[in-house]
Formats: sequence, structure tokens, C-alpha cells
Amino acid sequence: KLRKLKKLRKLKKLRKLKKLKKLRKLKNIYMKNALRWQQNYDLLKAYIAEHHQLPDKKKVENRGLLNWWKYNKKLIKQGRLPHEQLLMLQQLNEMRTKSNGSLVDIASSEPSLT
Repeated sequence: KLRKLKKLRKLKKLRKLKKLKKLRKLKNIYMKNALRWQQNYDLLKAYIAEHHQLPDKKKVENRGLLNWWKYNKKLIKQGRLPHEQLLMLQQLNEMRTKSNGSLVDIASSEPSLT
């Protein structure tokens, strides 16, 4: 009976370790994604600060940033973008609109009439 108890305890420890490893792995993936999101945000912010508009889809060198912007708009429409990131993207949108004077809805990127 003592051996069975020891085996059960070992199994429980192994299961806990496996769960911890999975959690650490998920945390690392989340941190990498958060870092990548922040890097893309910073790049797009610098681009908008310089050009006062989104990158041109016909220019290959900045097309990735435009696609990143569009993907985040899709997440906004689906309600899947965290609120903090939504606020950050709204700031970028305001940077765009200040230069040309027209209001742009971040979810559609269509000029609004108001």
C-alpha cells in the first residue's frame, strides 16, 4: 500500500509539472504575441507620424503594416481585440485624421460624414 501511495504522489507531481510546463509555454506564446503587436504598433505609429496616412498597399515594403492594421480592424468588428489595444489603435486613427481634417471610423476606415 505504501508503494501505491508513493506512485500516486509521483503521478500527481508529474501531472502538476506538465500543467505548469503548458502554462509557461502559453505564457511565453502570449508574451511573444504581445511583443510583436507592440512592435507593429510602434512601426505603424512612426509611419503615420511621418506620412499622416496608412501605408500604400501598392508598395511592398510597408504592406505588412497595412495588413496588420486591417487584421486588427477585423478583430475590432468581431469584438476580440483587448480594450487597451483598441484605445491605442484609436490614437493612431486620430493621428491620421488630424492631418487631413476628415474623420475616419476605425472599424471601417471609411470617411464619416460628421
